[in-house]
Amino acid sequence: MKMRQTHDMGGLECDNMKLTDHPLEAWQKTTRAMRQVLGDRKREIICVDELRCAIEDLPHDQYLDLKKA
Repeated sequence: MKMRQTHDMGGLECDNMKLTDHPLEAWQKTTRAMRQVLGDRKREIICVDELRCAIEDLPHDQYLDLKKA
């Protein structure tokens, strides 16, 4: 049986999520812009599946640190 990966949280107990709007930091704006340019229909250098796989394959500690950003 395959072990549950860090991102696979379906069915786990958790606290309610607190969603808040906040201004994006400069690095977040840059990252979003780069992703949009690299993944647009004209260039198609990266795709959603590649991004998803890259995030899901991160080591446990690195994945959890992303949530703090």
